[in-house]
Amino acid sequence: MKTDKTPERAERREAPKTRDPVLKLLIVLSILGWSVFVLALVLFHYARPELITGLITYWKLQVREHWLESYSVYLIITVVLTFIISAAGTVIRRKRIRRRGDAIWLNLPVLLVISVMFILYLFKHMD
Repeated sequence: MKTDKTPERAERREAPKTRDPVLKLLIVLSILGWSVFVLALVLFHYARPELITGLITYWKLQVREHWLESYSVYLIITVVLTFIISAAGTVIRRKRIRRRGDAIWLNLPVLLVISVMFILYLFKHMD
């Protein structure tokens, strides 16, 4: 309910949000960043040492206990690329926010935090 004391603000945005090239860039960066992250998870699955379970220990089976270098290089590249994409998108989005009513985008900052944690994990656990 509006009172006489609150002035009505006019909408000064010129074009609809669907035509905004910066918004399209942010959407592309978001999709690209998450796609590269999924690729990094697949590479992580193949690069890491095999899990040693109780059944493997009981049957005394041979397992690989080292990281595969051929996949590890691509894993590091994809995780760093994920970090760069998400950091760029977060910075662009942060510069873009001007109004209180603008939507909050959490997917790029969340991807940024996940990629930093993933990089720290790889530095700690890779040989």
